[in-house]
Amino acid sequence: MSNDWAEAIAADGKKFYYHKVTRVSVWEIPEDLKSPTPSNDSNSNSQPVNIGDWKEYKTDKGQKYYYNTVSGVRQWDAPPEFQQKATTSSSSPQLSSSGSNITTTSSNNMTTSSQQVNNKDLGESKDSTTNTNNIDTQQQQQQQQQQQQQLQQQQQLPQQQNKEDPIQTFKNLLTDNSISSICTFEKALKSIANDERYQVLKTMSERKQAFLDYQVDRKKVEQEEKRKKEKKAKEDFIQLLRDSKEVTPLMSWRRASLYFESEPRWEAIETERERESLLHDHIQELEQQEKNQLMSVKKEQMKVLRQKLELDPSINVFTQWRKVRDQFENDEVFQILDKFDFLTVFESFIRDLEKKLDDQKRLEKEKLKKDSRKDRDNFRELLNENFKNGELHALTKWKTFKANNENHQSFINLSQKSIGSTPLELFSDYKDELEIKYENDYKKLKEILKETNFKYIPESTTLESLKSEFSKHSNYNLIQEFNFLPYLEYLKYKEESREKNLAKKKKKRISQFKILLTETKSINKSSQWSDIQPMIETKKEYIDLGDDQERLRIFKDYIEFLVQNAVDEEEDGNEEGELVLSPKKLSGDQSSSKKRRSYIDNLDDEDRYGSGSGSGSGSGSGSGSGSGSGSGSGRDRDIRDRDRSDRDRRDDRDRGRSSYKKEKR
Repeated sequence: MSNDWAEAIAADGKKFYYHKVTRVSVWEIPEDLKSPTPSNDSNSNSQPVNIGDWKEYKTDKGQKYYYNTVSGVRQWDAPPEFQQKATTSSSSPQLSSSGSNITTTSSNNMTTSSQQVNNKDLGESKDSTTNTNNIDTQQQQQQQQQQQQQLQQQQQLPQQQNKEDPIQTFKNLLTDNSISSICTFEKALKSIANDERYQVLKTMSERKQAFLDYQVDRKKVEQEEKRKKEKKAKEDFIQLLRDSKEVTPLMSWRRASLYFESEPRWEAIETERERESLLHDHIQELEQQEKNQLMSVKKEQMKVLRQKLELDPSINVFTQWRKVRDQFENDEVFQILDKFDFLTVFESFIRDLEKKLDDQKRLEKEKLKKDSRKDRDNFRELLNENFKNGELHALTKWKTFKANNENHQSFINLSQKSIGSTPLELFSDYKDELEIKYENDYKKLKEILKETNFKYIPESTTLESLKSEFSKHSNYNLIQEFNFLPYLEYLKYKEESREKNLAKKKKKRISQFKILLTETKSINKSSQWSDIQPMIETKKEYIDLGDDQERLRIFKDYIEFLVQNAVDEEEDGNEEGELVLSPKKLSGDQSSSKKRRSYIDNLDDEDRYGSGSGSGSGSGSGSGSGSGSGSGSGRDRDIRDRDRSDRDRRDDRDRGRSSYKKEKR
C-alpha cells in the first residue's frame, strides 16, 4: 500500500523513499506512488496537468510530483514550465511552501526536516505494524532501533556521495557487495539493484562502463591479495622449517613430506613442487650457515696464528716456509688448520714484512736523496766561493780544483754519496757555463791584446797590470770582470808552451849532434876537438845546434865515454880464472863501430830520437829543413834496425848456449 512508503530528503536535497515494513530505501518512486489518485480536496485536479513533455501528478497525501514522458524521469521539483504557472494553481501555497523548503534550505536544515518526517512516518509504521502483524512490544522496540540506525546510515551515505563522484560511488557499491573481477554484470545486478547508490548513474551504459573499470581495478586488488597470501604462506612455511629441529642439511624431501604431512602451514603451499623448492632453498641456507660458521672459526684460528708469527722474533722477511712449518708442527693451531691455510697466513705475514721493508728502504732512499740534494747545494756554494775568490774560472782544471778543495767538508760529503751527481759532474757543469761566457769575450780580449801590443812577461805581468793596460781600450767595459783572470792564465800557458817547445827543439838538436858524433868513424878516444871540428862543421846537425860551448861539452862527454869503454873492455878480458885463447883482434873500424853502438844504447829514447821521427827542423829559421829531415830520419831508422838485429843475434846465441848445455847434461 502507498501508506507503507515514507518520503525523506537527503543532505544534498535529493528525495528518496523508505518502506516502513520491508525497510527498503529507493531513489525512484515506488509503483504504489506512481498512480495518482484523486484528492478529497475540492480544489484538486482529477486529471494530470500536461505542459510540454512533463506531467503533474499528486500522491494520496496531495503532494505533487512530475513525470517526463520522454525520458521517464520522475521528480518532486517543479520543472521550469510549471514554475512559470505556479501562481495560478489551486494548491500553489502548499506547493510553494514545499518547494521553498526543498530548494532554499541548507543541507543541515534539510537533514533535520527529513529526520522529523522519517520519525513521524516511523511512528505511523509502528502503529500499522502493531495492528496488522500483532508483534509484541519488545520486538517493536528492537525494530524501531534498527530502523533508526539504518536511517542514520542512509543519512550519512548521501553525505559521502555528495563528496564523491557518481562513478566512484557506484564502484564503492560493487566493493561493498564483494563483486569479484570474474563476475558478470547480469549476476552482479541482482546484488546491487535494490541499493539506492545504483541510481547515481542514470543510464545503463554508464553503469556497465563503470563495472568494467571496476573489474580491472578489482583484478589488480585480487592479484595483490593473492600475492600477499602466497607470501604469507611461504613465510609461514619457512618459519615452520626453522622452528623444527628435525630439519637438517641431511634431510631428504621424502622424509620431510612424511614428517610435516598434517601440518596446516605445510599444506598452505598448494603445489608439491613449490614445497620441495622451498625446502631445498632452506637446506641450502642451513648449509651456508654451517660453512660460514666453519669459516669464522677458521678465520679466528688464522688470526691467532698471525699473532704468534708477529710475536716470534726469529721470523723475518728472509725466513723460509720449511723452517716455520717445522717450528709449529706440534702447535695446537697447526693441528686445527690445514697446511694450505697455514701457508696462506705465512705468505700474508711475509708480504706485510716485505712491504714494511720496502717502505723503510723507500724512506731511507728519500732521506738519502734529500741529504744528497743538500750536499749538492753546499758543493755549489763552494764553487761560487771559489769563483768569487778567483780560484775558479773558465780555464781551471779539475785536478787543480780537487787539490785545493778535496779536504773541504762539502767536497767530502758529496764524494761519499752513491746517488746523484758527483763533484766532477757539478764542476764540469759549472765550468761549462763559465766557458760559454768566456768564449763570448775571448775574441774581444784577443783584439784588445793585438791593438794595445801588450807583451806578457812571466815575472812582472799580474792581473792588475793586465786590466790597467786593457782599460785604455774602448771595448774594455764590454768584457765581463771575471773573464780577465782566465785570459791571463791563457797568456801564461801560452808562454810556458813556447818555452817548452824551445827546450824540446834544443834537446832534439843535441840528440842529433850526438848521433852525428857516433856516426863519424874517425873519432876515437884520443881525438881532439880541433881536429874533429873541421870535419863536421858543414853538417846540418852541427849547424842546428848553434852553441859552440854545447858542442864542445858533448864532444868531451863522448870522448870520456870512449875512454871508459876501453877501460871496461880491458878489465873484462883480464878477469881472474878466465882462460884467454888468443882472441882475434878486431880491426879499427869494427872496434869503433862497436863503441858507437854501445854509446847509442846508453842514450835514452828522447835523446836519440828527439820529439818526432820526421820533424828534423834544423835551426829556428827552418832553412834546409827538407834535406835535413830526410837524412836525419833515415839515419835514425838505420840505427834502430841495426840495434834490433844485434839484440836478436844475442838472443839467438843465448838460446843456443842454453840448449847445448841441456843436451850435454
